[in-house]
Amino acid sequence: MEVPVRYSIKKTDKETLARWFYLLVLGRTLDDRAPNYLKQAIGWSYHAPYAGHDGIQLAIGQVFDRSTDHLFPYYRDMLTTLSAGLTPEEIILNGISKETDIASGGRHMSNHFSKPAWNIHNVSSCTGSHAPQAAGAARAMKKYRHKGVAIASEGESSVSEGYVYEAINGASNEQLPVIFVIQDNGYGISVPKADQTANRKVADNFSGLKHLRIIHCNGKDVFDSMNAMAEAKDWAIKNQKPVIVQANCVRIHSHSNSDRHDLYRDDYELNYVSEYDPLGKYRRLLIRYNRFSDAELTEMEERVKLEVKEAHKKGGIITLSWHHLNPVSDSSAWELTPAVKQILPNGSHHQKFVNDLNHIADFFSGLRDENDNLIPVIFRPYHEFEGNWFWWCQNVTSSEEYIQLWKFTVDFFKGKGLHNILYCYNPGFVSDGIADSYYPGDDYVDLVGIDTYNLDTPIHIEEVDQIIERMIVFCNDHDKIPCISEAGYNGIPQQNWWTKTLAPLVKGKGISYVLLWRNARTDHFFVPFPGHESAPDFIQFIEDNAILSLGDMNRILQNNL
Repeated sequence: MEVPVRYSIKKTDKETLARWFYLLVLGRTLDDRAPNYLKQAIGWSYHAPYAGHDGIQLAIGQVFDRSTDHLFPYYRDMLTTLSAGLTPEEIILNGISKETDIASGGRHMSNHFSKPAWNIHNVSSCTGSHAPQAAGAARAMKKYRHKGVAIASEGESSVSEGYVYEAINGASNEQLPVIFVIQDNGYGISVPKADQTANRKVADNFSGLKHLRIIHCNGKDVFDSMNAMAEAKDWAIKNQKPVIVQANCVRIHSHSNSDRHDLYRDDYELNYVSEYDPLGKYRRLLIRYNRFSDAELTEMEERVKLEVKEAHKKGGIITLSWHHLNPVSDSSAWELTPAVKQILPNGSHHQKFVNDLNHIADFFSGLRDENDNLIPVIFRPYHEFEGNWFWWCQNVTSSEEYIQLWKFTVDFFKGKGLHNILYCYNPGFVSDGIADSYYPGDDYVDLVGIDTYNLDTPIHIEEVDQIIERMIVFCNDHDKIPCISEAGYNGIPQQNWWTKTLAPLVKGKGISYVLLWRNARTDHFFVPFPGHESAPDFIQFIEDNAILSLGDMNRILQNNL
């Protein structure tokens, strides 16, 4: 039975394509950043990366309706739950086991995402044990004539468990409206699928069961996955019978942070799975089929220029960070295909990189005030390199390559006559020696900054205070200006956070500026709005004589103070 084609790169509306791209990039950002929380001793003790499962996980979340359906995700389903409606903050709070974690109040194992109020259910860490729960939910839905489906998501190795067989067999016998999604990446931790089952596609193990439909799809492809999940849901509801969706995926990273896949996968396989990155494929499709044109991107850039000019008029400090798309894979900045060596002089992608720099140089050159003077900006390229989430980070780039990349970039812009740029070097000062070994030299750096978010516990605040001290010592040694290049607390849940946490950290230490992150949505904001519970404390914070706000800077400039 064929699956109807409801979604494709050509026929899906542009707004939907943009929303999917946003979720894919957001999810991958969280997935790539999660290991850093453990390195910083903040949390996320268990993390199972989903990269390579992007298509099917996006699709599960998109077809899920929290008003009618019941979702039982497994420990790798970060994007599934994000696509289903969880916010980035809710994902992170679960990962770092905070009391405000909506899944379990921080008591469950990390990377087990749920939101019971939305029928996104908590599941056990025992592999496959949630499949009978999904079948049980479907039994109740059928008994009480509830219109909806139950969805159980799991890896292919879970079919080796009795739980899963019992659930699928029972759902087949009782004809229950439940979808069993098998995300098949070919491995059960380090054990190849061939050592666990004779069938190449594990869903075929159940092909003899009556009343059961099996749908195969490419879990790496957004459109194939969306078509498969939409058909599975409609068929299960209409026929009141179970469906298995077998989604073929790749596992780009290790099984979890307790595993090292380089010990059992050769270089050929590791390169192969990176080349099949679903996020990179989706982005290439959007451009190849002209769903997002160069003109649209240029228009967005022009809007950024206008925002910069308006901020400059108000006396603002203009800072620009560059999430440069991976120039080798044509994917996002968070895609870790090695690229630095390839874009340096004599590298295979050097000319492409030069073209990108020319584009950025044109942007900087166009930043001019009403008197045609160049507007000064603080430029923060290749930032947060002590992490492991960008293609220029220390886990994929040597110190020699990083220094050469930084120097080439600065020299390129200076060669274009762009002297309105101050360059901000942005390590994390978490690991000993990294900031020194990757430092491009005093002639190539003007400011040094750190990024820090969601300071809440005394231990976390003390850790960041020590990091700030290390940064200041570094700045004094190199005669550089210290700054907090990114900061904030999403949602600002602590009423007096500004005066009791942030102010003591930055006052009296010579910090030149603190950049507070954006207010993007009602569930993603870092500065209070009128009526927010922390607004009075924020006003008290900016009225402190030791703190200069945008309004203060404007008065200083107007009065030549």
